[in-house]
Amino acid sequence: MKKKFLVIVLCLKMAVMLIDTVVAETKDSVEEAKETDCLNVKTSHSVENQKNYLTNQSELMSISSNGMVQIPFNSGLIKINLDVVNVWQFIPSETVVYSFWTSGQVDTVINIYSDAGLKNLVISNNNSGINQNACVVTEFIKGRTYYVTVSAAGSWTSGIYTLRGIKGLPMSGGELFSNFTIFNSSQYKNYTNCYAYVLGMLNNPITGNRFKEGRGVNPGEMAGKSISMKDLKNAETAKTAIENAVKQDCVAWGGNAYEFHPLTEKQMPSVGYYKVALVLSPGKDYHWYRQVSDRSGGWAHKISVQNAIDTDYSGEKIYYPYSCNRGNYSVFLGYYEIKISATVSTSSISLPPVTQLANIEYKKQFPVYYNISINDFNDFKCGESSEDDVKTQIGEAHSTIGSGFIGDVYYTVEEKKIVVYYCNGLLDVIQLINDDNTRTTILE
Repeated sequence: MKKKFLVIVLCLKMAVMLIDTVVAETKDSVEEAKETDCLNVKTSHSVENQKNYLTNQSELMSISSNGMVQIPFNSGLIKINLDVVNVWQFIPSETVVYSFWTSGQVDTVINIYSDAGLKNLVISNNNSGINQNACVVTEFIKGRTYYVTVSAAGSWTSGIYTLRGIKGLPMSGGELFSNFTIFNSSQYKNYTNCYAYVLGMLNNPITGNRFKEGRGVNPGEMAGKSISMKDLKNAETAKTAIENAVKQDCVAWGGNAYEFHPLTEKQMPSVGYYKVALVLSPGKDYHWYRQVSDRSGGWAHKISVQNAIDTDYSGEKIYYPYSCNRGNYSVFLGYYEIKISATVSTSSISLPPVTQLANIEYKKQFPVYYNISINDFNDFKCGESSEDDVKTQIGEAHSTIGSGFIGDVYYTVEEKKIVVYYCNGLLDVIQLINDDNTRTTILE
């Protein structure tokens, strides 16, 4: 009798330990999910015998190094037939746009349903991804349960593919690393602006040198003909001028003009391309954003010669450049896709020795004057006076302004603020910044 009692007690203790282990593992899984910036995709219970509901969570979902949900379908292989559909349950944590797409050599179809019976279709797609892959980009409502299905299209009966899902816009796999460490280093921070960052370029691929200190590089400059401040007067002129200038740069660094072209917001970039966004502060400046590979669908940008970051002007992570807080850049000019050859992009290089940089670069030094008058700027001619001509007379700038087209700012004895812009090494425009932040052109 005593032996039976001890066995019962022992079994009860083991049961309690087992429950504690399950609870602990569940808590760990919950905490891990909270720390991971990715989609909460769960397997669904079977509602119809003809549908293949995968039930092993550990086989279904794994998190890649860039934070995207990847479902490797039984170690990467799933035999698709026309009578079988794979279903996943998804409950969004916020009301925003999410993207689901497949990658692989299979012609797939993705359907999103709002009911477990798969009767209420929300959205469907067949070939909006790369090659014959499906891609769905749509807004999901917080707290609602959705069912994501993947099935074969056409005559396909088997194959290998991966389902991916992220908050934000779809990615091609050609996105560049954010590379904040090097872009924000003392050796490159003051030499790269938003255009250099969107290209992933630390150095000029044509000369091998860093870009201009305190200014970076403007579209068209690598091709020998930079955009000017006059091009930024309105959305129409800015869009045309910048698009043409970027295409010329593509040719200059060894690519071709077709490697940069417009794209819709929800459109997936082509193989080897990544998505960028262009915005405008009319008459003042342009600015770029790019989707990066290591921010779970997020975007990054570099404001002027300051730090590259992945947040907007409200401090929020950027997933949708069109609707994020862009500060004074009120005009959205469009999304584009661009392809940068690995031999051209320098975003992955290591920091060179300072002595090596000093040997290939030289910057002429100018004094800083504080007794400058507005009348001192009347002696120059736009398109003729060089930057050296201007700075020899009025000295080095007191500060700078702008993110893409960066201007030199001077504070005059009349307590006015003057901004000077250069284009292709020559004086472009001189403007007076009024107290209400509007501008009056002094010289152009």
